[in-house]
Amino acid sequence: MVELDPRALPSGATAVLETHVSPEGLSGVVAHWGERLTIDEVHQRLVLQGIEENKLSTTSGFDTIYHQADNIQRAQAIKDELVVAEMVGNTTIEANGWLPTDVDALYLGSGVPVVDDPIIDNYAGELARRMGMRENVKVHSTYAACTSGTHEFFHALTNPDLQGKKVLVMGMEGVTALTPNFDINQADSFSIQVFSNGAAGIGIIPGEDVILHSYAHRVVEDSGEALAAHMTYERLLDPKNSDIWQEDVERGLHLIRYPKPEDGKLLTLNQRNTSMFFIGEMVIFVEELYKEHRANYPDKNISFVVAHHASKPINDGLVKRLGKKGVIDLPMPWVVNDGNSSAATTLIAQNRLLSEARAGTFVMVVGYGAGGSFDRGIIEHRPRRG
Repeated sequence: MVELDPRALPSGATAVLETHVSPEGLSGVVAHWGERLTIDEVHQRLVLQGIEENKLSTTSGFDTIYHQADNIQRAQAIKDELVVAEMVGNTTIEANGWLPTDVDALYLGSGVPVVDDPIIDNYAGELARRMGMRENVKVHSTYAACTSGTHEFFHALTNPDLQGKKVLVMGMEGVTALTPNFDINQADSFSIQVFSNGAAGIGIIPGEDVILHSYAHRVVEDSGEALAAHMTYERLLDPKNSDIWQEDVERGLHLIRYPKPEDGKLLTLNQRNTSMFFIGEMVIFVEELYKEHRANYPDKNISFVVAHHASKPINDGLVKRLGKKGVIDLPMPWVVNDGNSSAATTLIAQNRLLSEARAGTFVMVVGYGAGGSFDRGIIEHRPRRG
């Protein structure tokens, strides 16, 4: 890991980037931006808001979060995020030895995308333009909460037109726009403690340095409203379509409709219902994938699982439930201690585990998000040519 000097943003906030490289040359970048706070400092702010100390979380698995500075307006937050996106994109391209004009596709996921700016319809398209990519570069965006970046990673791998092409996959997440000023009238206290501004970019060549062996996407309605949030992209949803999962081919968008919070809040998360919903669905989903892999590749062991880091209790609960079934015993490393950056989190974990991604390594990648949507797959790492 190479940690770069903090970089200034338009608001005066800073962004910190780190670069990761696999033994085979595949490279990725992780970034966080905003005010860096320890969990103790977050707790102190919540106590000032009237939250009792015995109701604060001590088991989230996160040591720090990066939070949008107090009283920053949305327009300024969008400017900051777009600058971070350019930084991450450009640094990822450079780390892979490419130029912006070399990139054949930009696939980007975001749970709280900047498309509430009325002149931005497609986050990936806007970023490609800002980065100076070719006019014919293929772009796609997914707005589906925490699974957005994972979905775009697999969406790129499953596109037959991108085999052998240079693809930049990104997760961009200014999620703390939904937990402003640590205000418990805007968001529940648990969300304030776990969500963090974060970003990730990774350069891949589908069919060359990353081989996809299995993939599935599933949509299961969150009928219990485990997580409800303000959708910055609501204007892009088809008002005549009541489907939870929507696809806009013309714009190159995948979107999910999730429950809206009550009482004018921006984000509400029911901790117990969220754990039950995601663990219950993921146990079924991952068990299916594991059995499929064992049947198809009995002599190919999965080295580790790259999982979405929603919180340590959810991660541990998933491992425990799978272990009880006796069908899976795989390492699921906890490598993201700087907050749940929603759409970027699984890609952040993927980058931080690149040091283990040697040629011939089989890796399970799983993601899930509000609404809810689930993505799972098994990839194999191969050497990059030239």
